Amino acid sequence: MRRIKLRAELIFRVGQVDEALPRRGITHMVEHLAMHFRSHRPDWWRTHATVEPFVTRFNVRGEPGDISSFFSQLAASLSELPVERLPTELGVLRTEAATSSGGSVKEIWSHRFGARGLGLSDYREFGLNWLGPRDVRAWAEERFNAGNAVLWISGEVPADLRLPLRPGSRFPRPQVNPLEQATPAFYHQGNTGVALSLLTKAGITTAYVVSELLEDRIRARLRHAEALAYETYVQLRAGGITAFADALPENAGQAAASLIAIVRDLAESGHRADELERVLASNRAAREEPGATLESLNDAARFELGAVTSTISWDDYDREARALTASEVARATEAALSTALLAIPEDVPFAIDGFTPLPEANGRTFAGSRVIAAPGAGKDSVIDYSDEGVSISLADGTTDGFGWQDIAAALWWSDGTRALLGLDGSARRIVPKDWAHPEALFEAIRVRVPADRWVPMDEPATSRPPDEQRL
Repeated sequence: MRRIKLRAELIFRVGQVDEALPRRGITHMVEHLAMHFRSHRPDWWRTHATVEPFVTRFNVRGEPGDISSFFSQLAASLSELPVERLPTELGVLRTEAATSSGGSVKEIWSHRFGARGLGLSDYREFGLNWLGPRDVRAWAEERFNAGNAVLWISGEVPADLRLPLRPGSRFPRPQVNPLEQATPAFYHQGNTGVALSLLTKAGITTAYVVSELLEDRIRARLRHAEALAYETYVQLRAGGITAFADALPENAGQAAASLIAIVRDLAESGHRADELERVLASNRAAREEPGATLESLNDAARFELGAVTSTISWDDYDREARALTASEVARATEAALSTALLAIPEDVPFAIDGFTPLPEANGRTFAGSRVIAAPGAGKDSVIDYSDEGVSISLADGTTDGFGWQDIAAALWWSDGTRALLGLDGSARRIVPKDWAHPEALFEAIRVRVPADRWVPMDEPATSRPPDEQRL
């Protein structure tokens, strides 16, 4: 008798965007603890879980009985989270964090959104330093419940499938707002390659068509015609449209210019009919490939873009896409181009008309008491602070200011060092020995930074200090 193979996924509407920066990683902790039972399953390799910006996914493939037993065990684990394993799992999580990398897409999101929402994916999981069993259990009870979940399955629902999750409420997708920035703009990044971020308010079909047309053109030009990159791709996610090319530093300037030229050409003239049919045919073939992802366009729209209020099938998409005119695609691309944010490697010269550099600091100042650099510190810098906030002005002329309530996280080390991270992505480290008579300043920071923003950075954190840009 032929055995039926199924795929199924349980999705919770909770992800990185729901975490405050000091608690970054708490959803990841729940996911690891909840999946501990899989180590006892012979089919553990058919199960998987991921924490994404807006959702957390638990998926499994196998026979009907495998599906039922997996979700029964998962629901039991989430209802009674094995928090006694937290010390052990923290070691695994810290190892995973130490070996993972941010990447250009995550970094461009932190410059676009700051230290909140989508920008959080570019920051360290500070919650691993201090959160305990009570915090993690409370998060699981609040967010991983029946009211905040959806289950899909690729075939007939197994008769014995049960999902005894605790009852609870749904948490709507939070509004994700970019920082107020003058765009088009560019900045120099610490990663290799070139990345381009475009925001879009277009409907799901138009946005998807624009992203597919751009991907087709970028691959044809940068990979094949100009040989400036090996890997090129375009993603349509909650952060809009992001294009990437892994160009070498010596080719990055030309790759960036080609990226911009491609977007400007689509914004000016739209697409050709044969070009649209080619990308639609390619999309259709990928969907029909055995083992292809079953994630629907509706799922992507609801959980990532939040762009639809009713269901949309791939057949609907194909029909709506073919009806798009070149002028409609051009207008949507032009609107997205006005929001462009380009990331290029450090030390790569860049000058394209219409693109201005992002400011290196936010320029906010708070007049009040002043602390100057310590003698011999080799700095011509000052720190000003008041009841409203604190600002650090360096010898290079840059100033970052932090309103006390606008501090996303305050990091502290036992040697007295403090680091302030603003919701806008700004970051400054303050080392006591670098300043003359800083006692009153450090006391003001201790008293005025909200208590829920503090993060300990000594043990059990790694001894390597965070870098100054993303901390």
